[in-house]
Amino acid sequence: MKYLFLDMEWNQLNNQFNASEDEILEISAICAGEDFKNEKTFYKIVKPEHIKDVNKRILTFLKLGENVLACALPIYEVLNKFNKTFPEFNILVVWNRHTYDLFINAIGQNGIILPQHKVIVLQELLTIIDYFMGFEKAMKRYNVKYNPKVLHCSKYDAYYLKELFCTMKFLYKHQCQGDWKNKPVGLKNSDIIHSLKCHYIVGKNSIQASGYEDIFCGYKLCKHCVNTRKHIVMPKKFDVQKIYESYKFSEEKIAKLCEKFEMECNFSNKVIFIRTNISNWRIYHDEEKIINIFHENYRKSEKVRKKIKFNDGYHVQNIKCRNLYDAINYIHKHDENFFTKKKYNQNRIDLLFDMLEQERIEKNVAIDI
Repeated sequence: MKYLFLDMEWNQLNNQFNASEDEILEISAICAGEDFKNEKTFYKIVKPEHIKDVNKRILTFLKLGENVLACALPIYEVLNKFNKTFPEFNILVVWNRHTYDLFINAIGQNGIILPQHKVIVLQELLTIIDYFMGFEKAMKRYNVKYNPKVLHCSKYDAYYLKELFCTMKFLYKHQCQGDWKNKPVGLKNSDIIHSLKCHYIVGKNSIQASGYEDIFCGYKLCKHCVNTRKHIVMPKKFDVQKIYESYKFSEEKIAKLCEKFEMECNFSNKVIFIRTNISNWRIYHDEEKIINIFHENYRKSEKVRKKIKFNDGYHVQNIKCRNLYDAINYIHKHDENFFTKKKYNQNRIDLLFDMLEQERIEKNVAIDI
């Protein structure tokens, strides 16, 4: 999954919201993976076709001079560079609908083909799960740090857009996890999320479980559920810092949890070494989510030894854990179940030997083992 966060500034001709008449002055974009770490960035000033018609107030607002615009590249060359910089992405995130319409209109006029993608208009999404607000007010609401002096400059707004998106995604996921009554569902081969009581899915055979946080992957909430208020919304008041603190990595909390399960733990740079009664584990993390969990091999593999020297004698555990505390619980249950099974098998062997010994005594026959 690759996200592309796009922001643009443009000159509004005749002060009308008509994408075919407006001219783009700045384009900025950030490409990020599922971990939301920046992979590529893009920023270009665009030379408008009608420089003399550019509003002076907009130039002052964007801190651009006519001489800068005159030296910039035309829209066709800028969009070609944009297309080469981002040859693939799955989800395009913009703040408002007009930004996307203007962008697609320019792409079409210049004969450029974009990769197949889904679109998320963050302001519209925000209106569904919270209420309508402007860009700056949204950043204040979700505690996104920004510099007012560079606000509405696309070079910085693309970064603010990404931060706002990530914060909203995190908080909404937290909100949905705390609400077990409203379980989201969907239909096969559909990207629409319904509430369990939605009359559009009642009686359907192809119902499957879904997740409300999928709206940040391009899925849509059912309009009927939205109108009847059957979906989960953000609370009117929430403490962002408090919520982040509850998910924040803490060596002290991890150590106490390991002590509770009678496990030993040591900490290194984003690696937790855990020793249970029967095996060793390694948890790789980024202080918020799990990256990989390695488990000690019972039989060492030459292939693993050659491939990953540091993890010699370990293999990747194919599981998904939401946070570090889920990982610790998984390790505890995994080794506890293995120990119980091993103990059960051992008891069966002991029982078998007892039966053989009893049979030998009764028949007075020596059994070679």
